[in-house]
Parts: sequence; C-alpha cells; structure tokens
Amino acid sequence: MNRTLRKALTILVGLCGIFVAGYLAWVMGRPPPGPVPGEPDLLPVPSPDRPGHRADSRTGPRLVPLEETQDFGILDEGGEANLLFTIRNEGGETALVKEVYNSCGCTSSALSSQEIPPGGDAHLEVTFHAGNFRGRIHKTIRILSNDPDGPAVLNVTGTVKPRVQADPEMVLFGRIRPGQKVTRKVVLIPSNPLDQLRPDPTRGAGGSVQITSARPLEGGRWLLELTACPDGPRDTIPSALLLPTGLPESPSSVVRISGEVVPP
Repeated sequence: MNRTLRKALTILVGLCGIFVAGYLAWVMGRPPPGPVPGEPDLLPVPSPDRPGHRADSRTGPRLVPLEETQDFGILDEGGEANLLFTIRNEGGETALVKEVYNSCGCTSSALSSQEIPPGGDAHLEVTFHAGNFRGRIHKTIRILSNDPDGPAVLNVTGTVKPRVQADPEMVLFGRIRPGQKVTRKVVLIPSNPLDQLRPDPTRGAGGSVQITSARPLEGGRWLLELTACPDGPRDTIPSALLLPTGLPESPSSVVRISGEVVPP
C-alpha cells in the first residue's frame, strides 16, 4: 500500500512540474502589452513641450489676440492713430464673429474676416480719432463670437497732446471773502507756433471767475488774467474754466481752479 501511494505521488509531482514548466514557457513567449491591432490607442500622448501632460482636448473655437494692448504713443489733439491687431483661432472649430463692439464713438474698427478657421488669423484695423480728447487715453474693443469663453478684449492706449496748453494747468485762488478780488495769470501756449490764437475774454465767464484781460506774447502765446470776485457767501468758485482760444479746431483749453468762498 505504501509503495502504491509513493508511486501515485511521484506521478502527481511530475505532472505538476510539466504544467508549471509549460505555463512559464507560455508567459515568457507573450509579446509586451500594447494596443490591439485595428483598435485605437487609448493611452495618453505626452505633449512635446510638456512631457507627461495630456494634450488639450478642446474642439470648440477659441479667439486669442496676439497682442492684447497697443499704445499709439503721443498724438496731437484732433489727430488720428491707426493700429493693427491680429486675432488667432487656437480652437478646433471655425470661429464666427458676431460683432465688434467699440467702447467709444471715437474708435472705429474693421475686421478682415467674420469667419476664422482653426489655426487661422484675422486682422482688425483700429482707428482712434482724438477729437477734443486730452491726456491719457484708454479705450477697449470687444470681439463677440461663438467662443464659449466669451468675447476677446483688446485695449488701445496712448496720450493726446492738447493743441493749446494752459500754463499753469491749475490756478489756486485760496480762501476768498465776498467782495474781495483775487487775480491770477495764465498763459495759453499753442503746440504749433503758427496757430493764431484769438482768445475772447467775453466768452470765458465762469460764475464768480472772469477773464478780465488778454494780451499777446511772443511765439503765438497769450497772457490771460483771471479774476475771482464772489458777490456773496453763497457764491462758489468753479472747479474748472474753459479758456477760449479762437481756433476752430480747438476752441477752448481747460484750466483747473481751486478756491473757496468763506464768510466775511
């Protein structure tokens, strides 16, 4: 009986060894894991510029300005500045522009194409009309489209140089009692010496502040005298005064005023 049992165990161990050897041979002979032929590769593809980063799977339109802000520098009052923006569609579908909205009537724009294919560009020509603007300027332009992220926003900046400059730009009268007269002097300076200023004192009234005299100086400049003379305690000193220049293109120059009427 013991001999029969030992023989059976020997046969069983031999069969197990044959099975294990066959399994190991099958495993070692398998190809490495990978995509099944004829089926798409579902493994993430690293981005070439960011190893290990999954590529952007967005398929909709995406408008991106190549330059969000352009500055036209220094522009004379009444002049025009022309700028050119480039808009790129970095999405996977055609961008359809619905409207180009200018924040101010002083700015006009023209888009080269209302449809921008994926990877394509459109050019936006922008013209800023300075008119009577003075000082630092900041205007915005919004491009409305089917971009789910909303409108693309452009910025136009620059400085408008007044055609006629008041020196000083602020006149200080201080504290004035009713019936008291205080006189200050302001010089009007044209940016172009050939401009012929003709300031009319009668057109520069500002409540309790009046232009009491105007006389020409060298270089096309004019000297104006401003007189503050409040009649009563309820009179006020204006915060600004428009000084007439006599130029049709720039009929006035602004001067700021600081002063206060105090009880007698």
